[in-house]
Amino acid sequence: TAEIAEKEKRNSANSARSAVNLSLAAMAGVFTGLAFAAKYTAVGLALGLAALAMVWLRSGKGRLVFFLAAVLIVAPYLIKNAALTGNPIYPFFFAGKYWDADRSLWHGQPGTGLNWIQLLAAPWDATVWGLEGAIVSGHPPYSASLGPLLLILVPLVMLDRRGLKDRVGLPLGGILIVGAVGYFAWAAQLAFSVLLVQTRYLLSLLPFFAILAAVGFDALAKTLSGTPAPKVIAVLIGSALTLAAADSVFSFAKASPLAVMVGAQSESDYLADRLGLYQYAMQAVNELPPGSRIEFLWEPRSFYCSASVVCVPDAIADRWWHLRRAVSGAEAITGQWRAEGVTHVLIFWLKYQTGEHLMRAQMFDPFTGADWEELDRLAQNHMTVVKDLNGVYVLYQLNAE
Repeated sequence: TAEIAEKEKRNSANSARSAVNLSLAAMAGVFTGLAFAAKYTAVGLALGLAALAMVWLRSGKGRLVFFLAAVLIVAPYLIKNAALTGNPIYPFFFAGKYWDADRSLWHGQPGTGLNWIQLLAAPWDATVWGLEGAIVSGHPPYSASLGPLLLILVPLVMLDRRGLKDRVGLPLGGILIVGAVGYFAWAAQLAFSVLLVQTRYLLSLLPFFAILAAVGFDALAKTLSGTPAPKVIAVLIGSALTLAAADSVFSFAKASPLAVMVGAQSESDYLADRLGLYQYAMQAVNELPPGSRIEFLWEPRSFYCSASVVCVPDAIADRWWHLRRAVSGAEAITGQWRAEGVTHVLIFWLKYQTGEHLMRAQMFDPFTGADWEELDRLAQNHMTVVKDLNGVYVLYQLNAE
């Protein structure tokens, strides 16, 4: 009787443990699905979590629960995409609403990614040459200021190999798996297209790398134990984090709308300070007659567009290039615009010029000389200037037929 009771007790404990494990597997699947559904660029994180599930979930039932939970969470997003655009993973891989092969080429720019040397140097380049909101000439366009701590500390994990081996089956092992798989997924994106050479696509993985950096610091402290070096390094790291936090606070304070809220600054002046000539361009757009329809070229934004007019932003800055392939010349393009009810055109000339130079620097320039000639013909022969903002933004009115 005692043996039977003990066996039932063990079975009950095993069942409870199995139920908990399945619950955790389902929860992990839910969060993996949410990550991918939130943004495609979290694919590295999703793949890393899937790899971790395959390694840690020993039972086929646990793995099945994980993947089913992830798929069920993503499914509504994919179904919505399919219903609205005809492509469940719009705009990638398949055609869809307002999407074709030309637009896929523009949006993907395949074959323009980094070479093997640049891929190996990616952590260094992203850290040293990455600049928030800008690109350093002659270097890949990582466009973000990352700071040196991850670059310095993450590799130091290998200093304490014995400790790492002892803890690899614990959460640290999972962090290593997710971080490694996610990083290599990011590297594959870097190799595919220059448009994916951006540090922000690693954002979902940065918490994992931050933990590895902390482990690296711990390993360094163990290696240099008995010397004042760990304390000095800790002070330097603390100072770097403090300065970064202070910079964030000052940046937030500079952009704070508090002055507007208390009446010390007008909303229009605040927007002009923050948005520059874009604010004045939108003021000119909003002064147009009610019902006007404005087609934007090289301007992807349309916020602060008045409800009395219709603004059509150039979402991925390909409108002119796409029109040239689909419609052809300036006369035909003007005719199509009139048929669509377009009355005005806003051209962000500076963005067009910088975008042209940038594409050439990236070895991807799909424009031809005829494309630019037709744009000049459009501006000179088929439109009249309504507002010229220093040649940066120019608002035109379509000429009558």
